Amino acid sequence: MLADYNKLRQAINESFEKINRAAQGINDEILSQNILNQEKLNQNIFNLVVLGQFKRGKTTFINSLLGAEVLPTAVVPLTSIVTVISYGETLKITVVFKDGSTQDIRLEQLPEYITEAQNPNNIKNVKEVRILYPSPYLKDGVRLIDTPGVGSIYRNNTDETYNYIPKVDAAIFLLSVDPPISQAEVEFLDDIKKYAAKIFFILNKIDYLTPKERTESLEFSKQVLESKVGLANVRIFPLSAKLALEGKLAGDEEKIKSSYLPFFEAALSDFLLQEKGKTILLTAINNAVQQGKQLLALIGLEKKALGLTVQELSEKIEEFNRQMEVIAQEQTDAGYILKGEMGKLVESLDKNLADFRETQVTRLYNVMRQYIQNNSGLSNRELKEAVDKHLASLVEDAFEQWRPVQTQLISESFEKMVTRFTVKANQIIQHIGEISRNIFDIEVEAFSKIEKLTDESDFYYMLEDDDTMFMIDPSRLSYLLPGFVFRNLIIRDLRKKIWDQLDRNCGRIRYDFVQRIDKSQRAFISQLNEKIQGLLDGVRKAVNRALEKKQISDKEVEMNVKKLNKNELILSEVLADLERLKKELSY
Repeated sequence: MLADYNKLRQAINESFEKINRAAQGINDEILSQNILNQEKLNQNIFNLVVLGQFKRGKTTFINSLLGAEVLPTAVVPLTSIVTVISYGETLKITVVFKDGSTQDIRLEQLPEYITEAQNPNNIKNVKEVRILYPSPYLKDGVRLIDTPGVGSIYRNNTDETYNYIPKVDAAIFLLSVDPPISQAEVEFLDDIKKYAAKIFFILNKIDYLTPKERTESLEFSKQVLESKVGLANVRIFPLSAKLALEGKLAGDEEKIKSSYLPFFEAALSDFLLQEKGKTILLTAINNAVQQGKQLLALIGLEKKALGLTVQELSEKIEEFNRQMEVIAQEQTDAGYILKGEMGKLVESLDKNLADFRETQVTRLYNVMRQYIQNNSGLSNRELKEAVDKHLASLVEDAFEQWRPVQTQLISESFEKMVTRFTVKANQIIQHIGEISRNIFDIEVEAFSKIEKLTDESDFYYMLEDDDTMFMIDPSRLSYLLPGFVFRNLIIRDLRKKIWDQLDRNCGRIRYDFVQRIDKSQRAFISQLNEKIQGLLDGVRKAVNRALEKKQISDKEVEMNVKKLNKNELILSEVLADLERLKKELSY
């Protein structure tokens, strides 16, 4: 499973290992960074969130992916806590509490923490449960995340659950043939599609149907998803999780094939490789190439330094250190200026948010006032519920139209600023290059990375209101008031309600944007500083090491040159292999 992805990842790992061996004894910083890049590749986590109503066979499906009965079948329909299943050499279950403490438990204790029956209203303050299990499926980088079922994930409004939604790599939504897709599922999907970049749909329990009934059920579910949820080109994977699990437990390939699980696994593999996986692999290749080229340049520098006399080399090192004091000040100044520019970007965001809020308060007030008049025939209770629902929809629609435009504007402004500072960064590095070339006769690679505004976001709208949002208390017989009086009470408090909803979500959007801007800015400055410091440290260590060896003996110098020549050849071959892998991924 996921063989193509693992094949390419293994090839990149081999290149990392060769660079690591070449860097040993030459440059510890490159070695450390290369090891970190390799770990990042191998610890790649693919978040696969499983969703669905109870009695859809969710537990059996998860167990079929794992190839073992890890989750008890009586647990999942009652679950109220997020459960994260990752790879581990042996089964291990850890309960993570909201205060940060943890507790290891046995499998039979699991219901005590994740079910509503034994942990009502989460009185034990559980944040999530983490399960480690030695499944080959998880070893390939997949992390299964089981969330509370449809109808509870959003109504509880728990941050622990919401935080997983913006970060999913793929969501799996389970339907089943008994009964067909429900209105509750349609409403839930209407929400989840805004957060999940990819949703896989599975129609479970197909072993209960004839081939004709299976086709009809698939077509019906597809039609509902496209017409009611507004999804296009929906693909639904038929599945018998029961047969898949039985087949995996028995090692029966025919039963696994008849369950249709391999078709879903193949689609998941393609998604992992072609979309998320491709990006991960290309990033790893680029990191390896960067480290390999830098190491190759430092090897060339050390070889040239070994050709100088001790006196010549000492003089060049002293001159290089004097020049680097100027570079350090240039580097500090660039960081301060960039932070100031980012502050101006946040000020622009604040102004845009204020303008949006003012405009929308007036617009929504007029729209809602007319809506109330048009629905004067409803009872007081029905009117309040209708107003709440309609206003929440209008507020969310307003933000959904404004937020992407604002994201684009901020992203463009951010990238323009960073582009300008990339020019400044390259001026600094060019200065280092001129100094290095004049003193040591080596070339330095430019810093061309332009950091984009990060897409990572934990944002979600908060549109649920308490009954106190309108100053009408149902417990005081407000619903028994004459209709016109009740309507006037709602209209009286309408502008404040609209303002509160807009202001609350404007604040959340501002926080989200500021966090993303700050994270992107820090990433850019960090990359710039690492690039400059890496160059400085690399040059200093290479020439100092050459000086030490020349002060020992000519034989030591000769042996070191042979070692450097060997590593130079290895690195040239590695860089050629990486370029080939890069082209292979591009097709």
